[in-house]
Amino acid sequence: MTDKTSFRDLLNSRKSNHVFSKEGVDEVMWKKITDLINHWDSKSEFTNMTVRLHFHDNKLGASDFSGELGWVIGSYFSPNDKSREYLYQMEVAYRLFKLSIDLQRIGVASCFATYSMDEVKATELSKPFHSMEFSAPIALVIGIASTKGSIISKFKGWLTSDSYRVPLDQLLIEPEQSSKFVVGKVRDALTLATRAPSIGNMQTWRVLAKDGKIDFYAVSEVPEKFFNLGCFIAAYDIAAKGLKLKGSWKNSSHIDIEGDYGISFI
Repeated sequence: MTDKTSFRDLLNSRKSNHVFSKEGVDEVMWKKITDLINHWDSKSEFTNMTVRLHFHDNKLGASDFSGELGWVIGSYFSPNDKSREYLYQMEVAYRLFKLSIDLQRIGVASCFATYSMDEVKATELSKPFHSMEFSAPIALVIGIASTKGSIISKFKGWLTSDSYRVPLDQLLIEPEQSSKFVVGKVRDALTLATRAPSIGNMQTWRVLAKDGKIDFYAVSEVPEKFFNLGCFIAAYDIAAKGLKLKGSWKNSSHIDIEGDYGISFI
């Protein structure tokens, strides 16, 4: 991997030749969009937590799209064990990030934004016993990219900014230990993931790599920390698979550092 290799290069995707109009999209493209949403609503390859994605074809006015088509937000099966709630937050962010990449592959723009609890509570759920009681609800807004200005100019939330990007070596906990393991394809995958779009504030999590595994931790008090981590983990998963790096995600109760445990790649 060269220093100029980008996360977008890794995706090796082809843009759709479909031409959008400001009035919306045709039935063929609309079906592609809804099929992708349904795919990630039913698919769990991360924590196997019971999470649902809810699509709303109305506008929130959260971004500078020339045509906003709707938005997707996640809910989770209300757990009795509140200590596992962070896994649901990571699962929601993971699926929404993967959805955003798949939308990109068919030429559809999207962006992340956070919303107030009042907006979330007003949202109807399609399944009983599901909750959106996140401290920082996150939605993926879908639309037609504007040719004027930046689509991040009107974000209400935490979406990625270069000011929040941190070099990989600064993300490593116990650098002397981690550097023994973060070499070759492991380093390449982590580096590519740090270059991915829409991974949120990188100052809210850290990586501990040793003993043949990579532990991902949240190390911040901000409420969206596990959403940030979930997006990065999705980016790392894409990079690792693209580089044919073998491994799988595992939950663990083992805490190596002072911080909030996320998940491990072993």
